[in-house]
Amino acid sequence: MTATRTAEQTPLTGTSGRPRVFIEEWLPAAAIGVESMRERSTGLNPPNARLHVWWARRPLIAARAAVLGSLLPADFPRDVFERLLGFGRPSNELVRMRRLMDTGVRMGGFGVGRAFNRGLPDQDVQRAHAAMRHLWGEDVTVIDPMAGGGSIPLEAARVGVRAFANEYNPVACSVLEATTDYPLRFGPELAEQARHWGRDLLKRFNSRMVQFFPAQNGIPRNGYLYARTIPCPDTGYETPLVPDWSLLRPKGGNQVVAEPIVEKKAGTWTVRIREIGDGRGQLRQAPNVDGSLNEEKYD
Repeated sequence: MTATRTAEQTPLTGTSGRPRVFIEEWLPAAAIGVESMRERSTGLNPPNARLHVWWARRPLIAARAAVLGSLLPADFPRDVFERLLGFGRPSNELVRMRRLMDTGVRMGGFGVGRAFNRGLPDQDVQRAHAAMRHLWGEDVTVIDPMAGGGSIPLEAARVGVRAFANEYNPVACSVLEATTDYPLRFGPELAEQARHWGRDLLKRFNSRMVQFFPAQNGIPRNGYLYARTIPCPDTGYETPLVPDWSLLRPKGGNQVVAEPIVEKKAGTWTVRIREIGDGRGQLRQAPNVDGSLNEEKYD
């Protein structure tokens, strides 16, 4: 990501021949890490991440920090910077709470919404724009030559900065355009069209998958979970690559997981749907990433 500057409207400082910017002076990296985890931890990704599964998706909070940190001067107020990132609490407090949670302390969450979903105070945005113009001139522009799915140009647009994006991968380019261009071009009608064609696609999918997947307890074909498989290096049997066995993680109520049931001799496997809890027939905790269970913790 680069920023352009109009000619000689602000004195240059430093041996590099450019102004010293905020990210070179200070960055609440630990708190940004906390918010990056929160962005994905609820099972409900930000809207831009739901368009397409992409292995290099960058957290929105990190993208916004990169944009603002690269455009604002080094002496910009740190508390204003944190509010512009969307922190609902001071960065040191977010980090302290996360550390307590990691030790097993139950805190009932952070008590504030996730950073990417919080509105930006108008007065803070205006203050940032004034600081950017003083540093770079009137034509403040962000250029992302390898934009991927568009996290950086999206966050630049959200803070009111003009952005240019480039991408050569055709899939990422389509996601990029749908993220940064279509919503502004088509407005709310786009959402209704997406819902219409989504329902149509779901109907077609379920009808075509009848021959491959049996009906079980009224579960539609799109209710199946699909996993890539690779041969086990020890047995040679096809083994699923499953990073998370969770099926439902509501804010209230019990978590539901798929418990893997493996027939080692036959090399086959299936799953059993279980709730997490202390009651009869419930699992004490979710299966490990590799599908194994801590036997002493299960019925």
